[in-house]
Amino acid sequence: MYFETSRREKQVEGSSQLMRIGYDAKRLFNNRGGLASYARTLILSLRSYYPNVIIYLYTTRIKTPFDMSEIIDDPDIIIRTYKGPFSWYWRSKGLVKQLLNDRIQIYHGLACELPIGIDNTNIKTIVTIHDALWKYHKNDYGITDRMILNKKLSYALDKSDHFICVSQSTLMSLSSYDVFDDTKVTVIEPIAGPEFYMDSHQCQVLAEDYDLPPRFILAVGNKKRRKNIAFLVESLQYLKTDNVELVIVGNEAEYTRKVIQISGLEYHELPCLYKLADLCVYPSINEGFGLPILESILSGTPVLAMDKAPMNRLNSELLYLFPYDASPKDLAVFLDETLMVGADKSHAGLENQITSKNYSTTHFELYHSLLA
Repeated sequence: MYFETSRREKQVEGSSQLMRIGYDAKRLFNNRGGLASYARTLILSLRSYYPNVIIYLYTTRIKTPFDMSEIIDDPDIIIRTYKGPFSWYWRSKGLVKQLLNDRIQIYHGLACELPIGIDNTNIKTIVTIHDALWKYHKNDYGITDRMILNKKLSYALDKSDHFICVSQSTLMSLSSYDVFDDTKVTVIEPIAGPEFYMDSHQCQVLAEDYDLPPRFILAVGNKKRRKNIAFLVESLQYLKTDNVELVIVGNEAEYTRKVIQISGLEYHELPCLYKLADLCVYPSINEGFGLPILESILSGTPVLAMDKAPMNRLNSELLYLFPYDASPKDLAVFLDETLMVGADKSHAGLENQITSKNYSTTHFELYHSLLA
């Protein structure tokens, strides 16, 4: 049984002037992290600049913790969900029949995955590959998860017409796959959500709502080991700067020191949190891209990250780096030094070099080339 939310679907049934693009929306509607943010930003960017694109979103359910009314209530976005006992089968294989019924021209797997059998249709396919970090950080992934992720990536590399890698680092990590064809790859680095390209208001209200301290260091990340949040917490014992606390945004976890933990922030609240912080620290050991670094820079807040690709690639005076072999005591020195520098928060460090408009144009032109 399919659930439809579009009020415009009947209006576009007979049109041949519209580009019909289907997206894997599982992470968009059921994820808290970077994959959900990536999907949302891309879809909103396309909707802003390409009204001739009709967007179909496919998900087994909608269980997002965020307010997604901007997408759910959009009459030009058609959402398909499957209500039944075999939702896993629908998403992995049965979805192909629905794509054909919807006359989809391009299917974009936003999280390194394609439905089985889509290569036997005339539907053009494109897959975004964020990373292959499960190959290098086995402590963060169970053996079953690693097997599934590896199988999905191998299938996508073999069957997709084109790929998007979110960084050169991700592209390089794919070279070990026999089915990988580097002539079918475009590197398109993510941009921050639309909120980061607007003026943030009512930041003081946010500070009061979450009872934030007057001065704080911000860290964004979950409890996976590669995120290295525990390492950051350990460094606090060596910090010489007085009256500054650590605020962690992500899934709550137990740490060796008392910290402030926040989960469930709405998208529009994030820019204010960055602006209120004295410093953002992104201690991750390995990433596909490292979006919080860009988000902090756009907020005019200095950010301290590991001197390793891709975390060190953004060209901004607000980006500070610490060596990959730093000890907790070494990191504390870098924290103290960066806190002393401060920043002029009257403007964003990257000056909006990457905008929603050219981001959406890059994707639209790629879609168009596949249909040519």
